[in-house]
Amino acid sequence: MSSKRHRPTRRAEIAPKKTAFHTLRNQLRRNLVRSESGRDFVPSASLDAIFTLGSIENAVEQLVCQPDDRTGLAHAIYNEGKKLFAILVWMQEPDAIVTFRSHDLLDRKLPFESSHIDDLGLKFAHSLVSDEQWKFVPYTFPPAMWECHREIDTDMVMPFVGKAEKVGAGMHADVYKVAIAPSEQAFYPKDSARVQIIKKSLNPNVEQNRVRQELLCLRLLNHLKHPNIVCMLGSYTQMEQHHFLFPCLDMDLSTFLKRDTRFGNFESDCTFYSALRGLSSALSHVHRLHLNQKTHGMDFDGIGWHHDIRPANVLVSKTTFLLTDFGLATFQQGRVKSKMLWQPTSGDYVAPECLDADQKEQIVDQAIDVWAFGCLLAEIVTYMEKGAAGVKEFSQHRLSIGRGGWTDSQFYDADGETKDLVKEWLGSLATNSVEERLIPSLVNTSLRAMTAVRLRRPRMVHIAGDLTLLSLKAHFYAVEEQFTDTRALNGITAGDNLWFLHERFRAWGGTLSLDKKDAVATLSDHINECYDAIIDNLGLLYQELEDASYEVFTCLEDRFCFEERVDRLVETLWCLLPISMQAVTKDYWCRAVLNADWTDASGDVYGTLKSRNLVYNNTDAAAAKIETVPPKVETPATSIDADDENNSADSPRLGNRARLALTLSTYIKDFNSIGWLQEGLKSQTMPFLKSPALDEKKGDVSWRSYASGMYRSVMGAIVEERSPGQKAVCGTIGTQRTPRLVVAAFPSTATTLGLSFWRWGSGLL
Repeated sequence: MSSKRHRPTRRAEIAPKKTAFHTLRNQLRRNLVRSESGRDFVPSASLDAIFTLGSIENAVEQLVCQPDDRTGLAHAIYNEGKKLFAILVWMQEPDAIVTFRSHDLLDRKLPFESSHIDDLGLKFAHSLVSDEQWKFVPYTFPPAMWECHREIDTDMVMPFVGKAEKVGAGMHADVYKVAIAPSEQAFYPKDSARVQIIKKSLNPNVEQNRVRQELLCLRLLNHLKHPNIVCMLGSYTQMEQHHFLFPCLDMDLSTFLKRDTRFGNFESDCTFYSALRGLSSALSHVHRLHLNQKTHGMDFDGIGWHHDIRPANVLVSKTTFLLTDFGLATFQQGRVKSKMLWQPTSGDYVAPECLDADQKEQIVDQAIDVWAFGCLLAEIVTYMEKGAAGVKEFSQHRLSIGRGGWTDSQFYDADGETKDLVKEWLGSLATNSVEERLIPSLVNTSLRAMTAVRLRRPRMVHIAGDLTLLSLKAHFYAVEEQFTDTRALNGITAGDNLWFLHERFRAWGGTLSLDKKDAVATLSDHINECYDAIIDNLGLLYQELEDASYEVFTCLEDRFCFEERVDRLVETLWCLLPISMQAVTKDYWCRAVLNADWTDASGDVYGTLKSRNLVYNNTDAAAAKIETVPPKVETPATSIDADDENNSADSPRLGNRARLALTLSTYIKDFNSIGWLQEGLKSQTMPFLKSPALDEKKGDVSWRSYASGMYRSVMGAIVEERSPGQKAVCGTIGTQRTPRLVVAAFPSTATTLGLSFWRWGSGLL
C-alpha cells in the first residue's frame, strides 16, 4: 500500500505540466484586436508585453526537448523569434520552436510560404501558412513609406482598428478617417495613445495612368516639403485596389466656413492672413515647381496645376490652411505652358473658360486655379466679416441666371463676367469693414483673381506676394496696437525703455512700408525667405506685450526683465532684414527719436538710448567706460575725425552721432548718479575708435565711443536742488594736488543734454 501511494504516474514522467503555455495562450486571446476588415490580429506592442524574457524562460523550461536544445533558446526567442513562438503557442505546438530554430526559420522569415516549411514534416504546416500566422504578422507601415509604392499580400492583415469613418466621396475615390494600432506604424511615435490618418481609396475602375499621375504629383510635392501642402504618408495596393494615406487634420474649409464660432487661432484675423498667404504660396509652387538635389533630394523643373481648388480640398488646422487632393493635378517638365481639356469638377468655383455656351468642356490652363482662388478669397473674407451666416447669405445672394438659362450660385454670369452681385457684395464688405487698412486690399486681390479674361488674371506668384505683404501688415498692426495698450496701462511716455523699443519696432515696420495703408511694396527674396521667422517673432512679441498688458509693473526688476525680452524680439526682427535695409532702418529710427517730444522725458538715458542690456549697475557701468587704449592697438580719433573718415562727406551718419550722444548721456548720468563729478568734459575726452572686425563683416566702418580724462574727477559730490527744472552738483575736484570748488549746473534730465549734442551738425562739440 505504501509503495503504491508514492509511485509517480507515467504521464508525469513523459512531460511536465505546461502551465506557462496556457497562461501565454490566454493572454494572446485577451489581446486579439478586430481589424477594420473583420480579421483578428495581435499588435506588436501586446506581444512585447506578453513575451518578456522571464515569461519566455519559464516556457522554455516546460518544453519537451533535449536539455541541450534549451541552450540559448530563451534569448534567441526573445531577440529573434517572439512572433513565431507566439504562433506556435497559439497553435498549441510550442515544442516545434526547436525545429524552426535549427532551420534558421525565425521572425525575419515571416510570413512563411509553403515552400519554406514543407520539408520540416510538420502536420500543422498548412494551417500555419494559410491562416494562423497572419494573426501575428499584421502589416507595419514603415518610415518614409511615401518614397515607394507597396504591393501588399492579399492575406496580410492591415492594422486599421475600429470602424472607418467616411468623410468624403468623389467620382474617383472615397475618403475615410481610420485608426491604426500605434505599434504597427512609423508615421508617428509608437507610444501614441491613438493614431488616426486619412485613407483615400481609389475606385477599382480608375485608369492606371491616373493613378500613376497622382502618385507622381504627391511624391514631387513631398520632396518640396511645403508647410501648406498636405504630405502623403504612403501608398499601397491590396487586392487590386489603390490607397493613399495622409495625415488627419481637424476639418476641411467647407466645414470651417459653416462654424458659428471661429476655430483655433483663427479667433485672430492675423491667422487668416498668414493662412491665406501660406495657401497662395503653396499654389504658386504647384504652378512653378523647382526642385534641386541639394535642397529637396531630387532635380525637377516644371509647371503644374491643381485643377480642383474648392473648400473641400483645403484642410484646416488650428493655425493654417493646407492644400490637398491632387487627384486631378498635373505636372509637366519644362517651362513651356501647356493646356489640357477641362475635367469636370463640382462646386461654385469653376472658371468661365471651362465650359462654352453649350456646356461643352474647353481647353484650360493654370488660370482656372487663379479664378478658383479668387472665389475662395471672396468666401473667406465674407466669413471674416460676417461669419457662417454671411457665407450662406453670400451663396444665396449669388443665385441668378447663368449659362444655359440655369439658375446657379457660381461667380460668373451668362457672359462669363464676374457677376455684378458678387462685385456689389465684396464692395460692401470693403466699404463697411472696421479694418479699413486690410479688408479692401483683400477684396481687391479677390476681384483681380476673378478677372473674366484669363490672360489678364494675375499669376499666383504675384497674388502670393500681395498676401505676404498683407499678412506682415496684419501682424504689424496687431503688435503696434498692443505696444500702445501696454504703454498706456503702465503710463510709459517718451524717453522710457519701452517707448524706445516701440520706436525701434515702428522703424522696422516703416522700412518695409508696413505702416502705410495704401503702399504696395515689392518685398525682397530675402524677406520672403525669412517670412516664417518674422511671423514667429511677431507672434512671440504680441504674446509678450499682451501678457504684460494685464498687469502693472510694481517691481523694477520684473519690468527690466520684460523689457529685455521685448528688446531681444525687436532686435531679432532687425537682424532678419537684409544688411542694406538695416542701415535704412537705423536712420528711420534715429529720425523718429529726433522728432519726438522730449518735454516729459524721464532722464533714464542709459536705459533709453541703449535699448539692450537693460539691467545694470551704475558703478560698474561707469567703471566700464574707463579704458586704457594702447596706442599700437587702436588709434584714437575725435568725433569730427571719425565722422569725416567714416562717411567722406560733410554730414556724418546719424548712427555715429547717436553713438556719441549715447556715450555723453551715459557718462553724465552714471557718474553724477553716484556723486562723481567730472570737470574735463570736452570733445578731446570723447574718442571714437574703429572696430576693424566689424568692417569686414558689414562692409561699413563701425565705431566704438569712450569717455576718458578722469584725472579731473572726484567722488563724493553732493546733488542739490537749485530751482524747478535745475539741479546742481557740488563737489571738490582735485587737480593734481590743488583742490578747488566747482559748481556745475545741468538740466534735470540728462536725455535732453544728450540729444542736444545729437542734433548738432557734423562738427559735434
